[in-house]
Amino acid sequence: MNSKLLYTIIFTLIFSFLSVGQTPPASVPEASQYHDINKKYIEYIPGNLPIVISAPHGGKIVANELTTRSGCGTNEEDNNTDILIREIQKHCYAQMGGYPHIVINNLSRSKLDPNRIESVATCNNAATVPYYTAYNDFIDSATTQIIADYGKGFYIDLHGQSHTPKRIDVGYNISTSTLDSGTLSNTIEHSTIENLKNNNLQNLTLDQLVRGSQSFGQLFQTTGGTYYNTVSSGLYQQCGRSDGYRAVPSNYNTGGCNDTTPNGSSYFSGNYYSNVRHGSGDPSTSTSLSGGGSLNGGGGVIDGMMTEVNRDVRHLGSVYSGTTSYNRTDSKDPTLYYFAQDYATVIVGYIDAHYNDFTDFNYDLAIYDTTASDPTPTISGVSGGTFSSTTGLAINSNTGEIDTSASMAGNYVVTYEVGPNGFYNTTQNIEITDSTLGLESFNDKSFKLFPNPTTGILNFESNTDISYVKIHSFIGQEINTIEVNSNRSSVDLSTIENGSYLVSFYVNNQLAKTKLIIKN
Repeated sequence: MNSKLLYTIIFTLIFSFLSVGQTPPASVPEASQYHDINKKYIEYIPGNLPIVISAPHGGKIVANELTTRSGCGTNEEDNNTDILIREIQKHCYAQMGGYPHIVINNLSRSKLDPNRIESVATCNNAATVPYYTAYNDFIDSATTQIIADYGKGFYIDLHGQSHTPKRIDVGYNISTSTLDSGTLSNTIEHSTIENLKNNNLQNLTLDQLVRGSQSFGQLFQTTGGTYYNTVSSGLYQQCGRSDGYRAVPSNYNTGGCNDTTPNGSSYFSGNYYSNVRHGSGDPSTSTSLSGGGSLNGGGGVIDGMMTEVNRDVRHLGSVYSGTTSYNRTDSKDPTLYYFAQDYATVIVGYIDAHYNDFTDFNYDLAIYDTTASDPTPTISGVSGGTFSSTTGLAINSNTGEIDTSASMAGNYVVTYEVGPNGFYNTTQNIEITDSTLGLESFNDKSFKLFPNPTTGILNFESNTDISYVKIHSFIGQEINTIEVNSNRSSVDLSTIENGSYLVSFYVNNQLAKTKLIIKN
C-alpha cells in the first residue's frame, strides 16, 4: 500500500469521526460537457482516474418535447443518485487530487432509461434516440481515455434500490442462483470482470474477486459507516453493526448475517444493458438482459460492475440546500454526504488492490559506478509518467536514464509517478559508486574475509576503520548493510540462500573494495 493511499484512509476515518457540520467538497476543475448545451439532458464530466461511473436513473428533467415512456418497463426514479455520483467524484478529488469520469442522464426516467436496449430505453420514440446514443457514447469516450492513460480500468453503473435486507448490491452479471450455489467456477466467462479475473495483481480467482477479503463488497463492509450506524438509533444497519455498510456479495458472515451470497433475497445481479455492454465479459457469450433483449459481453480491458445502493444511504438532510448547491433537501439525517465520502475511499482501495501496477519499473542493477554506461529502466507499467530522484542523481525525467558520470556517489531513491499529482508511484533504491575517488588513499588498505566459503558467520577485518559493509547478489539486489565503524566485525549469513555474493567495504563512506564470497 502506498503512503498516499494510507493517508487517504486515515484522513477519511478521522474526518468521519470529527465532522460536525457537513460542507460539500469543492467541485472538480473539469467543466461539464453536454450532448446539447441548450438542453443539458446528457452530461459528461471528464476525469483523470481509471474509473468511469454512470447514473442513468436519477434525472429530474421532464422534457415536454419528448414522448413519455409507456409500456416499456418501470419509470421509477433512483432518487438522489444524480447527487450521489457528483459527490463521489468530488470526494475522490478531495482525497486523491484526482477524480473519476462521470456520465449522468439528467432526463427523467419517464423520458429515457439508458440502461436498456434502445427500443426499451426510448420506447421507440425517435426524438429520444440521440440522447440514448449520446449517453453511451460519453461512456465510450471515457473508457477510451482511461485506456490511453492507464491501459485498463473499471466502470461502475450506479443505481438505487429499497429492498431488504438493507444492503448494497454489487452485480457482476452473475445470477443469484449461481452465487447461492457455492464457490464460483473460474470457467465462468460472462461476468463483467472477466478481464480482471484473468489479469489481477494477486492472481485471485473469480470467487475471491467477487466475495473475498478485497472484493468491492467487502471493502464497503469495512470502510467508514460511523455516521450511518449511529443515526436513526442505529436502525439503518442490521446485525448490530457499528461500522461499514452491508454489501452483497462480500466476505461478511457474522452475527447471523450472511452477506457472502444473496441467499434468495432480492438482489440486482448486474445483467443490465450498460454493465454488460461496457464491462469485460466474453464478447462471444450472450447474456439475456433484464428489461428485455440480449447482448454479448463487451470484452476488452475495462471491467464493469453495477452497484445498487440502498435508500437509507441516500438521504440528504439540509446539506445540499440553496441555489449554490443542488437546492434539494429532505427531513432525514444526511447519510448521503458521508456515504459518498466512504464510497470514494472504497474506490481508492479497490484500484490499489487490483489494478495499481501503473508505475512498475526496474533498473537491471541496484549499483552503478560513475564510469559505467548510462542505465535506462524498463517500464512495465504505464509509459509517459515522470521520473525524479533525491538530490545528487542526474536523471532524465522522461525516460529515467541515469547519467552516471554526472551523478555524485551516494544512495538515491528514484520515483516514477503517473496520474493526478503523482498519486500512483513506485520507488527503487539506486547506489552510485565512484571507483576513481581516493584510489591512492585506499591502495595501502587491506580487507580480509573469513571463512570463505562460509556456512553462516562471516568475519571481516581491515587495517583501517570500516564505515559500513554492503552485501549484494550478483544481479545487484541489496541483501544487507552492516554498520561497522571499526576495523573488524562479523555478520550472520545463515538465513540467505546458498550462492555467490559481493561484499563491498566502505571507508569514510566511500567504496574502497569489493570482494567475492560463497555461501554454502
